[in-house]
Amino acid sequence: MKKSLSFGMVLALLLAPALLSAQEPSTAERENAVIDGFLKHVETLPAEEAARAEAARIVGLLREDPYTRSVAITEALVALYPDFQQAITDLSEDRVPEAAGLFKALGDSEDPYLKAESRFFLARALVLQEKFEEALPLLEETSKAEQQLHQSDAWFFRGIAHSRLLDRTEAVKSLETYLEKFPDAPERMRVGAWRQLEMLRHIEDGSLSDVQQRMEFARRRLGLEDAGKRTREEQEKIVAMLDKLIKDAEDQESQGSGSGQGQGQGQGQGQSNGQEGEGEGEGGDKGTENQQGGETVNRIYRGPQSPWSRLRDKQRDEVFGAIQDKFPARYRQLVEQYYKSLQDEE
Repeated sequence: MKKSLSFGMVLALLLAPALLSAQEPSTAERENAVIDGFLKHVETLPAEEAARAEAARIVGLLREDPYTRSVAITEALVALYPDFQQAITDLSEDRVPEAAGLFKALGDSEDPYLKAESRFFLARALVLQEKFEEALPLLEETSKAEQQLHQSDAWFFRGIAHSRLLDRTEAVKSLETYLEKFPDAPERMRVGAWRQLEMLRHIEDGSLSDVQQRMEFARRRLGLEDAGKRTREEQEKIVAMLDKLIKDAEDQESQGSGSGQGQGQGQGQGQSNGQEGEGEGEGGDKGTENQQGGETVNRIYRGPQSPWSRLRDKQRDEVFGAIQDKFPARYRQLVEQYYKSLQDEE
């Protein structure tokens, strides 16, 4: 015999999702709770009364605006600690190594709020220096810490760091977490996270996008004077991938040339009658390559299209542009120029 649900049970089931979401604090509630704890902490500090009063005043002003609330503790610590103020100034004025040194020292502070802030800003300085291996543990620490206001930024930069370290699975997870957990984050940051996600989702192993990312990884590691095993392995992968892409592209081109040979010969004769001086050398060579290779490159290398494909960053556009101009006969020059630049950097 089936038992029917009572009205109270039905109502409870219907309201359960709303009740659960109501129990979860919003970003503003969490941030205000952290700020309240910080204000109580300030009262216990051995700093002068005037400095403590100024810190409390700054927090009171900044916490009222959702766009400035996340920096309330940072600005208060600037008023309390001269060394922290100097570190923030150095970072804002692009004296990144000096800022990193100060933040590293302050990261051992007995003040838990100063320690947390300093370690987060040390991570930011390391990201600016492209030292993603060192920055990542600090960003992971900040993204999980409750007594600070930089969780949102930490998740975003975790995604960027994982991406630059070629750990695309973790990069996607971090950026998805950022977009899901922080819907009130600044729009420019959310758009940046979405664009990065689109790019990562469309990178296929062995594709030109994959090669370009690995080139950037090797360039960065050599710039940091790290020519260790991982760097050498990535360089070997780059060469192997490019060799395969070159062969596939040449095969594709030869198949296309064979099927349209009759029409191509007619066009070539018409052009040579009017431009005899350009059959050899840079002009004739480039024209032939552009006609045969431009559409082929788009078809072979660009992969699945998305809104992100129209928003590629400048560096990626330059790579595609170089290949379109020199495809396929001079494709290998891209690799040669790349490694020459690495040798020059060393």
